Amino acid sequence: MHILSHNYLSTSRKNYHLQLSDVSQLLDMDTGNLSRQETGQSLPNLTTILGYHILFETSIHQLFKEDYMKLYDEIINRALVLQEQLQSQKTSKVKHRLKAVQTILNRLVPDELYYESEEDE
Repeated sequence: MHILSHNYLSTSRKNYHLQLSDVSQLLDMDTGNLSRQETGQSLPNLTTILGYHILFETSIHQLFKEDYMKLYDEIINRALVLQEQLQSQKTSKVKHRLKAVQTILNRLVPDELYYESEEDE
């Protein structure tokens, strides 16, 4: 059973021509556990994620492309829902929260997409 849709841990390691045992030694990890994380049979732990980033200069986005984009889209959708909920409340405390959510949306959503979704309403 695969937990992640696909990860690029193995690809990153192989691009450096290292064996699984080499990386497990560098990260002070059990080779079997690392193998299960590379194959998606178990979730990579923080040591693995940060270790591959440090060793191979690979971003989290590159290591977990499909899962990253899926979560990215889900966060945008949830932020839009939260923005709508906060806009219906008119207290001063909510203004700061709304501004924070809008800042997040401005960073995550290209302007043309963000404004299209507002116009659709």
